[in-house]
Amino acid sequence: MCTTTSKNLIHNARSSKPYACKPLKERRIAIAEIAHRYNVWIIEDAIYAPLVEDKIPPIAYFAPERTFHTGGLSKCFSAGIRSGWVACPPRFADRIANAHKMLTGGAAYWLTELASTLVLNGEANRVMELVKAENQKRHKIATAILAGCKFKSHPNTPYIWIKLPDPWHSGTFKNALAKHNIIVSGEDDFKPARTDQVFHGARIGLFSVASADELIEPLNIIKNLLESGIAGYDIRD
Repeated sequence: MCTTTSKNLIHNARSSKPYACKPLKERRIAIAEIAHRYNVWIIEDAIYAPLVEDKIPPIAYFAPERTFHTGGLSKCFSAGIRSGWVACPPRFADRIANAHKMLTGGAAYWLTELASTLVLNGEANRVMELVKAENQKRHKIATAILAGCKFKSHPNTPYIWIKLPDPWHSGTFKNALAKHNIIVSGEDDFKPARTDQVFHGARIGLFSVASADELIEPLNIIKNLLESGIAGYDIRD
């Protein structure tokens, strides 16, 4: 998201959050060229990138001197492995390390050692394939139940982006589902700043329950609300 005074651009690599779309090569080159022209720093979020096969180079390839490319294991391996990394212009490496220590107190040694060992010995790749298979299983259930609804998704990622039909608003839909003890993310949850852009959508996570079968009931509730419209939302306390 950019404004006329922006100096930083946050870009989602490969499968973007929350819209599950993938920028084309031409679009990535254009973004890099604009960043060059206006001296904008790019923060490229690639946390889901390992799950999505994409032969197109990231923006960091087209603008390496101004891009901070971030990744980690929490989405493609295990949420318990809270360890990540940043590929940045070499002159910023020490500043990034110092900023991380100041903001977080520094990462636990055993956690970073575990993450690096998993990556280097190939275990991370093996588990990642299992994660992909489970994502695909849950995605298949979700797309079958939500057939006829407008949504964007990728079978390897653990969420889908629902386009809300009229007259639903993102916040109202989120509140309606909360009354059924179903938590989804509204579009405002992903906006870094106030904007006039409205997308009328919500992100549904598919990995917040222990098994794929547990998705069936809440997804059917979501489908029923989408089809019944706001008339199906009882606003009484």
